[in-house]
Amino acid sequence: MKQVYFKNNFKNRVDADPKLLERWHNDFRKLNGKLIEWFNCRYLKGELVEDILFKSAIDEIKLEDLKKFKEETLEDFIYSQEDLLKELEVYSFQQILGYIDFSIKEVVDVWLSLNKESTSSNLL
Repeated sequence: MKQVYFKNNFKNRVDADPKLLERWHNDFRKLNGKLIEWFNCRYLKGELVEDILFKSAIDEIKLEDLKKFKEETLEDFIYSQEDLLKELEVYSFQQILGYIDFSIKEVVDVWLSLNKESTSSNLL
């Protein structure tokens, strides 16, 4: 959120240009194929198709919701070569890759912090 939403003053931009939100959503639809190709993740579609869903260990997650999520996720793998060439309208592809990189670093930092705390408490 810090890198995409707040950094770019997204709320004020949407207020000034109501069509921005629609272009933003369209960008994320375009990104599905671009990111699948960039990270070479086409194989995940086969794994997802073959995966058998079981009742979740988390009570709040219903099996029907998981099935619907799986179906919607499989739609992310439907794109053409033409789709891959379409330009993003709100952010550049490099900005999105930068956001992903930033997010990975943030997650690793949190994990390291939690791991450090866990290790310290185990020593006591």
